[in-house]
Amino acid sequence: PYYVGAFIVCMIMVVLSVTRTAILMVAILSFLQFLQGFTWFKKIILGAVIALSGYFIMINLPMYQDMKEVSEAQIDATQTEEKEDVRIGAWRYYGYGANESVVTFLFGNGLPSLGKSAWGRHIDSFTEETGYFIADVSWAGMIFIFGLIPTLSLFIIVVLSISKQKIASQRYLSYYMIYVLVRGFASGVWFFSEEIFITMIVLYLIYKGSSINDRKDIIESVVNNRRTFVVN
Repeated sequence: PYYVGAFIVCMIMVVLSVTRTAILMVAILSFLQFLQGFTWFKKIILGAVIALSGYFIMINLPMYQDMKEVSEAQIDATQTEEKEDVRIGAWRYYGYGANESVVTFLFGNGLPSLGKSAWGRHIDSFTEETGYFIADVSWAGMIFIFGLIPTLSLFIIVVLSISKQKIASQRYLSYYMIYVLVRGFASGVWFFSEEIFITMIVLYLIYKGSSINDRKDIIESVVNNRRTFVVN
């Protein structure tokens, strides 16, 4: 089918991004989506075949070896130099360390005017010195800029969008929101305009689309049962 070709092209583009967390998340979620509708026995057999095939293909790719070396170098640097992992440090700083009061923790510090205001220049020099970039830790960055209350509200919206009941053809939307939820802990999904745009479309399809499908189900029920209803 045509969607198989589209899936292969998308997977190639994800792999070429050389973003380790994105590759891992997309592989796992695509795997779960693909196995929907199979019996548990078939899921185990297909899962083992796909996982082993993918592993043996990946380990022979130069790109995989490069990513492995980068990961090992980061682990060695953390252990030998007794340095804190950059993302853990960024989470500690933006999640709560940078807030000077309970008010800023709850309602945020606002967006720094990078390179223009005194505070913006401070954030600029701080991120360059430490490597603590807001875009590397989206959820912590949201707390820093907008505060805990708005961030928690967004988090709840995302969780509810995942748990919201969907028809079979819309279940891929839940997988995308799981991707956004998890990657938000170690990437910039809430700070890159293209990703925000896509996420807003997905949320619209989940919340608005479900009401449209509910209405279609009602209409089909009316037709099948030959009953008359007034639909406002």
